[in-house]
Amino acid sequence: MRERRAYAVWIGAVLLTITALFHFTGYFEIPAARSDAGLPSFFDASLRPLWLFASLHWLLTAATCVLVTKAEPAIARSIQLSCAAVVILDAVLLDWFIGPFIGEALLAAVALLMMVGAYRPHTGVKAQGL
Repeated sequence: MRERRAYAVWIGAVLLTITALFHFTGYFEIPAARSDAGLPSFFDASLRPLWLFASLHWLLTAATCVLVTKAEPAIARSIQLSCAAVVILDAVLLDWFIGPFIGEALLAAVALLMMVGAYRPHTGVKAQGL
């Protein structure tokens, strides 16, 4: 029984991985930094690394949530809730700066799935110490 709600974490991780990989495909569409007066502007120079950072951040978050599903319940819960908080913060910030769009909805769904998985019941055979 303990593993049943871990499926929510796995589904959330797969959804977050798909989101990250889809986001990564946009990296190649970002134009290279233009140089005006010999130096690229700060915003032009920082867009590509920030775009890449978001994709890698989501991939690492998904991997972390999957890896802790086998940890002790208290440890797994705290790490998964921390990951969910980071993902929901990403969604809130994207809504604030960009407005509502499908990527933000996917991040909110991932955070919800991670929270559901974090609160899985601890009544299985392994939780009883048998």
